[in-house]
Amino acid sequence: MLGEDEVEAVGVLAAAKTTGAWTGRSRLSRAVSFLEPYGFVAPALIILGVWQTLPILYTVWLSFHSFAHGLSLFTPQWVGFANYQRLFSDPQIHDSLIATIWFTIGTVPVGAAIALGLALLLFEKLPGLGFFRSLILLPFITPVVATTIVWRWIFNTQYGFLNSLLFSLHLPTVDWLNSPNWSMFALVAYSIWHEVGFTMLIMLAGLTNIDKELKEAARIDGANWLTEFRHITLPLMSPWIFFVLVINVIGAFKVFTQVLTLTGGGPGLSTSIAGYWIEQTAFVNGQIPYAATISVAVLMLVSGLTLLQFMISRRTVFYQ
Repeated sequence: MLGEDEVEAVGVLAAAKTTGAWTGRSRLSRAVSFLEPYGFVAPALIILGVWQTLPILYTVWLSFHSFAHGLSLFTPQWVGFANYQRLFSDPQIHDSLIATIWFTIGTVPVGAAIALGLALLLFEKLPGLGFFRSLILLPFITPVVATTIVWRWIFNTQYGFLNSLLFSLHLPTVDWLNSPNWSMFALVAYSIWHEVGFTMLIMLAGLTNIDKELKEAARIDGANWLTEFRHITLPLMSPWIFFVLVINVIGAFKVFTQVLTLTGGGPGLSTSIAGYWIEQTAFVNGQIPYAATISVAVLMLVSGLTLLQFMISRRTVFYQ
């Protein structure tokens, strides 16, 4: 039999083992609790890294290289800032930038204003409200290639709908898609028609979020529709308008499909906006590193414009 001292020693040893095991389990439990949220977001982070972050980093790296003298995609030659020096002296980039600015001005503020007007109309209780909302949203969910074919017929010089209408009104016809003065108008008109439904949905969400009691109080105080819109609706809609402006400015620099199928970037470079010109430089002209340089420059420009919009929003956007 064990003595008292030996029994006490065994008890202390058992308690130490139990305490150590419990401490180990506690540490493991804390580690699992700490890593558990990251496990849930890991698939999204992996997808974001593979399909977004890595291509951006590779594009930046590629902008400092060249494929001259028969070099391949995997053996480029380091050229430093040569591509960026070419970028600032390239007149075609200047023309593409001007076209992008005109396209952005024509689609973003005008499209937002039209979408807000449609949202105000469709926010009221009108008969057939669901039908009209679906009708306006329908262009957004239709393929761009299919709808641009229809719009090419509308803008056709010889037998298009618009010129037939002008001819019936005894007005001069217009060479819509082959005139530098009108091709951008045609591209802007189609883009607004195609995107206004989605923007309208965002505006409708904003209108739904406005407290009805504020409008009722203004009407009791004798405010008319214009006063109510100016002092209540527009300030409370400013976060939604700001959101629309930000995403649409970014989207304007990425537009490609309607340029390719509607105007082909022409005539000349009058509609060769940034997204289209990057594609042409990379896959038509075969200048992939230079196209990567243009992409980096566009990324910096869009980031600057977005930052500027956020700075302006501090004074112009009202949050409830």
